[in-house]
Amino acid sequence: MRAVRAVFIGAAALLTFPFAGCSSGGGGGGDDGVATSPTPMDDGGSGGSSPPLSAGDPQWRAGEYPPADDFKDRCAAPRSGVDSEGNVFPDQPGSLRDEQFWLRSWTHETYLFNDEVIDRDPADFPSAAAYFDVLKTEETFRPGKPKDEFHFSQPTADYLDSRNAVASIGYGAAITVVRPTPPREIRITATQERAPTAFVPGAQLVAVDGIDLVHGITTEAERRTALAALYPRAAGEVHHFHLRVPGEAALRTVTAQAIPVKGGAVDDLQTFATTEGRTGYIRIGTFGTYQAERDIFDAMSTLEAADIEELILDLRYNTGGILAIASQLSYMIAGTSRTRDKVFEGFRFNDDAGELNPTTGDPNTPFPFYDTGLGFSLTATTALPTLNNLDRVVILTSGETCSASESVLNGLRGIDFPIVVIGGGTCGKPFGFFPTDNCGTTYFTLQFEGINDKGQGGYIDGFIPADSPAPYGERLPGCAIEAAPSDPIGEAGDPLYDAALTYIETGSCPATPTSPLASAMAAGPQRSGAVATRAAIGLPLIPDRGISAGRARDVVRPAK
Repeated sequence: MRAVRAVFIGAAALLTFPFAGCSSGGGGGGDDGVATSPTPMDDGGSGGSSPPLSAGDPQWRAGEYPPADDFKDRCAAPRSGVDSEGNVFPDQPGSLRDEQFWLRSWTHETYLFNDEVIDRDPADFPSAAAYFDVLKTEETFRPGKPKDEFHFSQPTADYLDSRNAVASIGYGAAITVVRPTPPREIRITATQERAPTAFVPGAQLVAVDGIDLVHGITTEAERRTALAALYPRAAGEVHHFHLRVPGEAALRTVTAQAIPVKGGAVDDLQTFATTEGRTGYIRIGTFGTYQAERDIFDAMSTLEAADIEELILDLRYNTGGILAIASQLSYMIAGTSRTRDKVFEGFRFNDDAGELNPTTGDPNTPFPFYDTGLGFSLTATTALPTLNNLDRVVILTSGETCSASESVLNGLRGIDFPIVVIGGGTCGKPFGFFPTDNCGTTYFTLQFEGINDKGQGGYIDGFIPADSPAPYGERLPGCAIEAAPSDPIGEAGDPLYDAALTYIETGSCPATPTSPLASAMAAGPQRSGAVATRAAIGLPLIPDRGISAGRARDVVRPAK
């Protein structure tokens, strides 16, 4: 078996934080993939004046780029000891200029659009983060469509915690800010067993700790109080919510205590009979943790044992993750004969890379459809299950289906495995990165475009169902269906779930798509009682942490 390196791919359309509290992190998005040692991300820059040059600091000369290795791990504040995975920190004494010059040369060597990056003097920027923010293309694919919407970074410690599925603080519920400005709409979009009873998918949060979430929040103090309650930082915190549960006229009052929460990759798994035979439904929320390998293996083993003939794969909230795990899932769906000697995803690097992977210096080798465990959380060489009775897969999608999730669609279409897409268009991120740590920050910069066995990539406007009215996008067979945040998920009444069953049983889309999100959003949330009665112009309620860290195509590998 080949060694596998993790690549990140992912995206997020709504401000969603699954089962977690608010934490620091970068904005942007990413792709997934494979790598021998993991790399981290870093986030936004800060203002201020740039520190003066010191003796021995590198000097900027426009258009001249010393090798990035000359500056790697030379840090203004070197770390000592080991990281959370037991790796010794490689940091050596250095300076801010060393960190900035590493970013400059590393970008020149590995960035996909490296010939479009303006060469700016690092001395004009007060921090490595501020300099990294400008080390990307400013070009567009067309007016209003930037080439790079996914450039971000985050503290390496946070990246490693996320990858290792370290428990975070929350209520056991995914809280989604559907509309951040008044009249705001904040919904529960998924829950775990430990969530408060009233925290059901579709429930709308209308007030917290006496603050009106729909029409209020007119001061910065109120904004921070509301965010602190929605995304708690410490276990044991207690907050008081008013929320509207679908189907109930009266508001519920709930006192919720923050708890450590560790989410899994598989949010729901079902098997049931239809007119077309035994059908399976699996909702996968992420490919972004090592544990996802084991979670998906276990779920697919259950579906294999059930001998299903149809599969509904729900990726509507899957913003991406580790590319190799997305490859494993695709193999388990398509099976051995269809995937043998086929490329799941190849890598198109910048024009200077030639036949090499510029992030490693090794030959540019594509990812196959991996048919065994890779050592993330499943023993390497463990044979993966396959769903041999499938002639197609029905995939539920939305604007949050991104990066590594889109690689599943692109990889399967590259081997002509039939796909039916039900829902909305995907995010449009055919790009990925090899997350790279330097001096405590993990940087995500676009380094490749993913292409399938046929050489297809470039889906910058996402994949859309064939009958979608959208002007842009790669069309695939299926049905354009919109769902409102108040709709149930994975059961009767879920417009995407119902449409998938209709398609399986009739071969056609529903006659009248139900529960259009556009109509729900136009109508706005209902108002009732003493809560949500002020028609004030409130501040936008946007969580302080980056919203796209999940949008990844991560090419990380397990350590050998």
